[in-house]
Amino acid sequence: MAYDGAVRYSKAYGVPGWFPPAAIALEPGGGPLIVGGLFTSVMAFLPAGFRMVTAIIFPTRSGEPGQVLHFEMNPSIAGGFLILCVRDAGPWCLDRVLDASRHQRLHAR
Repeated sequence: MAYDGAVRYSKAYGVPGWFPPAAIALEPGGGPLIVGGLFTSVMAFLPAGFRMVTAIIFPTRSGEPGQVLHFEMNPSIAGGFLILCVRDAGPWCLDRVLDASRHQRLHAR
């Protein structure tokens, strides 16, 4: 679907015009940050919220199999992001590396 079609589709459901560009910017910007473990909690919380909003707004025709699938899929993906938000990205993430180096600089004085 072209960008204009996606915006028209979103507006038909009452979604504000700023939401599609924000969602589009979040994916290529947030994905690499999550993979690298930088700003993990924030970058995992934002797409979790996006997934829950899309689960509530868009699948209104429950008789269509694709709509039901998307309704089930979006909260599942949001749950994964929320787990990542709470648990963080692990010991090798850039957040921990930066926190450790910041901690060393503060206590080296």
